[in-house]
Order: sequence, then structure tokens, then C-alpha cells
Amino acid sequence: MLQVTRVKLFVCLCALAAGCTRSATIRALVPEGTPVVYAAGSVPSLGNWDPERIAMRGTGRARELTVDLDGADEAEFKLTLGSWSTEALGADGRIMQNQRLRAGGVTTVEVSGFQADRSTDAFDDPAGGGVLGTLVTWRDVRSTQGIRARTVQVWLPPEYDPAGATRHPVIYAHDGQNLFDPRLAAFGTDWGLDEAIVELCARTACTPPIVVAVWNTPDRRREYCPWGLGDRYAAFLIDELMPKVNAEFRTRTDAAATMTLGSSMGGLISFHLCRTHPERFGLGACVSTHVPFSAADLARANGGGAVGTAGAGDADRTPLILRDIEAGMAFPKGPRLWFDYGTEGLDAAYGLIQAKVDAWLEQQGLVRERDFTSRRFDGADHSERAWRARVGQALAFLLAPVR
Repeated sequence: MLQVTRVKLFVCLCALAAGCTRSATIRALVPEGTPVVYAAGSVPSLGNWDPERIAMRGTGRARELTVDLDGADEAEFKLTLGSWSTEALGADGRIMQNQRLRAGGVTTVEVSGFQADRSTDAFDDPAGGGVLGTLVTWRDVRSTQGIRARTVQVWLPPEYDPAGATRHPVIYAHDGQNLFDPRLAAFGTDWGLDEAIVELCARTACTPPIVVAVWNTPDRRREYCPWGLGDRYAAFLIDELMPKVNAEFRTRTDAAATMTLGSSMGGLISFHLCRTHPERFGLGACVSTHVPFSAADLARANGGGAVGTAGAGDADRTPLILRDIEAGMAFPKGPRLWFDYGTEGLDAAYGLIQAKVDAWLEQQGLVRERDFTSRRFDGADHSERAWRARVGQALAFLLAPVR
């Protein structure tokens, strides 16, 4: 890892004298000896969050990239050395948050260093991350569904006995690299899912679940999108990954013992899996679910192209989940759901939309606090730190016997 010295970020908005432009410039000052730096961001010209597609110009300390924002007023971006395990670091040695780029402006970032690729060390020495239980790592898990290969880690609770009689519930969790080991987590904070499960089962005597931690890819927003590649991702989980997990581990395979868990877009795909595949997923932990996702968001995620119901020219900001509800979407009997949201940052926009989803679920016949719950956490933001603090509550609600 490059030596951390300091980090400074400032944004200089440069208004052009004539007309209006949708181009913007990133300028980065990096440590001596830094190899190629890549910019990954929320618009096609920034690779739609692909960490190794868009290289910045320059070979010394100064790097620069000018891009067209594809009609947007602003975009978010990060800097990497070509992978999500080599992101730019902040002054405290932690991965920098998303930076903002505005049309007609220049965003200048002074980078103190880059995260070393720590995945090999973490895979070779899982105990070094303080993980309770056992992590089994499968690298380069491929799919026939037209989606990217990825890493999958299977967490086995401390009492798991491959020769025993006990069969365990299973949690299929998205953004899997963020769940157990801070060395792998995108922002240096993991969910502590192992600790939450061990604590819950010690307190309630429940059978601890196995967790299938499915890592994300640069196509995360599309793969976790019910109106994008979500059905392909679902087919990967159900038709390809589940059979492998069930063949290798002592799992329960009934829907009542199979949970899907995720945050933000991961919460959205968790809801979608329970709604469209209730025979497989009977429990859904939908944490900080990104319910505002709209047709305009989908068009940007697709690089301006059309997938499903939204086209490149569709700038409609109506949440697609509300559009589907208005069109008569139904929710099946059986699955139980946990929803939650904070009140700060991105989560501040969730409450009003989530309330409409909650009302619709009740109209579908679901009973609040039995079939679903929807919790507000005052002061909580959209971060792994916030989700770590409350994931145990989601597990307790969904794993408790139904009264």
C-alpha cells in the first residue's frame, strides 16, 4: 500500500462564458510512482462504475480526465488502480467516499494513496479478519445467464458439523464482500454478520444460518435492478448457485428457511426475489431499500439504452416500484419481509415512498409486525456502519418463529 500522507478535496465550479456544457473534468494529484489511475462513475462516460474501463491521462503525480456527462447535470465517481480492491484513500487511510462531478466544472482530488489489493491475504488468512466461524471462498464463479463472474463466500457458523444431523437455514446475501471481513469491505467497515448471528442464536437458541455471501460486480446497479438484469441475477442464484450450495453443505432448502438480504439496490433485489420466487425465498431483509429508483435512473444505469420498461429518452423520476403498484402488481402469500431506512443522507428520501409500499403490502393482505415490518432509524445514514448497527434486529425479526 502506498504511504498515506494526507488528502484534500475541493470542487471548483468553472462556469463557461458562452453557452452551457455537459462536460466536466477530474483532476487528481497522486503519490509519486502511482501506475495508471482509473475513474469509475455513475454515467456511461465514467464506465457505469466499471473500475478498469476509463483511464485518466498522465503518468506523473498529475492525472486528468474530461468527460461528457451524457446529459446529466452531475455525476458521482471514485478513483481506482483498476479494481474495487485498489480504491483511492483518504487522510485517515480509509477508502474515500463518492466524489461529485458537476457539468461545466472541475473536481480536483488530492489522493494520499490507494488501497492495496488485500483480497489474497484475506482469502489465505480468514482468521486475520476476526471472522467467527469458517469462510469458504469460491473464486471466479461463472454464470450462463449473461452476467459477470464473481467471488462467492460461504460462511459456516462455529457449530457447523458436516457429518452432523443438523441442517441449517440459508441466507443469500448481496454485496457479499462487505459482510464479514473489514479487509475486504468496500469502506473498511463490515456488517459483522457473523457476530450478529452468533449473538442472536446464543440468546434465542435458534439454529444458526449458513450465509452465502455473493460479491457484487461492476454491473451491480443493473444486476440488482428488478427492471434491468435482476431476473438474470435471480436465475443465477436459483438455478446455478443454490444447487451447488445445497450439494456441498447441510442446508435446509424450504422457502421458510431461505432468506435473501441486501442493502440499497441489494434491498430492492431482495424484495424482488421474494415477490417473484416465493417458492425459493420465504424471508427478505430489505435494508435501506432504494425505493426511489426510477426510469431515468435505469436509463443511466444502462448507459442510455433500454432494458425492460425504460428507454434512453425516459426521464421520468417516478419510482418504478410505485409505477408497478399502480399497474396492479401483486405480492404472494408466504414470504415475510423486513424493511428499514435511516433519516440522513440518501436514506432521507426513502420514508415517504416506503410508506406507500407499506400501505400497498397491507392492501395485499400482509399483517404488519407479523408478515412484514418497516422500521425508521433516526439519525442513521446510508452506510455499512449504519447497517452493521441494526442487521441483528432484521435477523431477529425474520428468524423468530411466526406467532
